[in-house]
Amino acid sequence: LMDLSTEPITHLHLEGLMKQVEMILEGSFCLPRYFFQVLQSTSVKLAITPQPRVNGEYLSVPSGSQLSVKVEGVIQHGSQPDRFRSVSGVVLTLSSQLTSRLTIENKNIPMKPGDGQVVLQQSVTPHRDFFTGQFLLALGGGGQHQVTVEAAVQDNSGNVWTTGPRSTLTVKTLEDS
Repeated sequence: LMDLSTEPITHLHLEGLMKQVEMILEGSFCLPRYFFQVLQSTSVKLAITPQPRVNGEYLSVPSGSQLSVKVEGVIQHGSQPDRFRSVSGVVLTLSSQLTSRLTIENKNIPMKPGDGQVVLQQSVTPHRDFFTGQFLLALGGGGQHQVTVEAAVQDNSGNVWTTGPRSTLTVKTLEDS
């Protein structure tokens, strides 16, 4: 039940423990520099076509048609490119989500989760830090779609680094009258 061979904790034990904690806290806590210092920097810039005529507006596309999306980009390196990793490819991902449907004669058509969602992916190889890719996106019935293009960098080991930018377009598919 009670072990009499062990001594109870006294104030001397607590003082010793407190002094050890103080010694640890007074010393400098050394972290390797790679925890807080950027040693290599790689960024991607994207240009998406088509773009709306007015920034913030939507693209109009006839219902049932296909939208051709061209993605062009450039890879920008920091002061020391290819120090640890070099870019062997760029993974482009296009996702389209139906955000709202057109109403027919004031009747609201309910949307289900995942309704009108499309995800397309393409790997491209950069040439002199420039790359291009194209997607052909089939848009269904009338409504408003949010099209997002995202770029990720792939290194020589095949690891994909989500460093890339994200561009968003709003596309409105119009019903034929």
